[in-house]
Amino acid sequence: MHDVRQTEYQVNEMLKVRLIQCQYDALVSFAYNVGCNALRQSSLLKFINDCRTDISIEDTFMVWNKCAGKPGIDDDRDGIIDEPGEKQISLGLSNRRRSEAWLFLNNEVKYF
Repeated sequence: MHDVRQTEYQVNEMLKVRLIQCQYDALVSFAYNVGCNALRQSSLLKFINDCRTDISIEDTFMVWNKCAGKPGIDDDRDGIIDEPGEKQISLGLSNRRRSEAWLFLNNEVKYF
């Protein structure tokens, strides 16, 4: 609970606009997972604070669906052996981001 409260406090500090509860919850979940510094520098936060409606919030969440792959293995199945430090699309992170975006946009919890 302490970690979540710290994340909520930092998200509150970053927001320039008022969000409805589901949007706030989705953003806190996102920040808790990727880190508040990552959120602070993200286009997602910028678009939300600028009240941008001409972009896809879901696509902006989905930018954050990658993690480090294992060197010498074709994790992303693109036919190329992965280099050390190469980021790979993660099914788990993709599902999490899709769920956060769904909550943000639809005021409904849905797990993918």
